[in-house]
Amino acid sequence: MNHDVAIVGGGIAGATLGVALGAAGMRVALVEARPPASEEAAEDPLRVSALTPASRRILERLGVWRRIAPPGGNPFSEMRVWEVPGKGEIHFDAAGI
Repeated sequence: MNHDVAIVGGGIAGATLGVALGAAGMRVALVEARPPASEEAAEDPLRVSALTPASRRILERLGVWRRIAPPGGNPFSEMRVWEVPGKGEIHFDAAGI
């Protein structure tokens, strides 16, 4: 099978790009190292993803937001992410958007 583009990584960014390019008529190959997680595994309470209002608008335009929107999501005003072990840290503040 021929593809116009190959995307390596099926996370939020790779999957969104794949949907957008597919909607634009491109033949897309999405390459992921692991098989898709079951819905039960996807409900890992330690896994968090944060999306900005701009990301939400992109997902709405692609018609996928309704499938990932709350009740599984909540607005946030501030978030700190850090690396254990290590010294890496990043701070997000909604006031800065």
